[in-house]
Amino acid sequence: MISGVSNAGDQSNLKSFWDLITRKSIGYRVDSNAEFIGKGLVVDSADQDHSWLLSDWDSIAQQVARTHEWASDSDKATYLRSYQIDHQENFGFVWQWHHRDKEVLLIQDVAGRAGWDITVLLNTHSITVDEAILASYYTRIRQSYDPFKVKKWELGWVEPEMLPDALDHIGDEFFSRSEYFKPFDGQIISLRYEELSFKDGSLFVESQYHGNAFELPLEFYGFLSQRVKQILDAKTQPLMCDLKIQLDADGTIERVIAGSIYIENEDESTTTFWQQPVPKGILGEGSLPSYGFE
Repeated sequence: MISGVSNAGDQSNLKSFWDLITRKSIGYRVDSNAEFIGKGLVVDSADQDHSWLLSDWDSIAQQVARTHEWASDSDKATYLRSYQIDHQENFGFVWQWHHRDKEVLLIQDVAGRAGWDITVLLNTHSITVDEAILASYYTRIRQSYDPFKVKKWELGWVEPEMLPDALDHIGDEFFSRSEYFKPFDGQIISLRYEELSFKDGSLFVESQYHGNAFELPLEFYGFLSQRVKQILDAKTQPLMCDLKIQLDADGTIERVIAGSIYIENEDESTTTFWQQPVPKGILGEGSLPSYGFE
């Protein structure tokens, strides 16, 4: 027995080290001639809950399914599953549709919490979803030193503006309005730990970091309690929020879908004044703000 393994992170590192020595990691079974196809390799589901953010990523998947060169025959994509490859940091999510009766898989892969990759895979050889995940992932990981010599699939890509916010930067693209921020009608995004303010008869969500603010629909103000309105009027303490919003093609906030409004107390606890889970019919329904990595 090995002593001194005190937490899940240590256990994960120990397993990774052991896999490296014994070459049991799934990566050692994914060969460049694609002979792993048909061997029954299975990829685990992600071990962290990202339900709160699924609707954001689903809105992107739906847009890609409508606009990609391998567009969906039904203009819709179906969410299939999450996945995790060997290490906690290597995880992602898969959607499916059919293009001219051929299966297409959209694979969103988290790039170490600092970015994303999205691959669109045309399933030309009836490979399994697990095999498609491995084909997509290892095409990126090994392309510079051991690329696939045999490919039993076709890979397509998406434009950079279709990439979700990095997990460490939720909402940054919305507030920064960078060159890559090109919203589409119906896009769903989350805003994390921002401030609410009421000015000149309008309610705003503000980013102190970016130094700008965006107006929220007036009808949302009507949902707020008198206590929240009093805090907004008094301006004596910051009123914080985590909001899930829906945009139009200009990036204007059309709708507040779900979220929380709260203040932080001096003892570092929070007092919550409003909570609305993701509603029925939207992927991740029932979830409240939680980012799967705190």
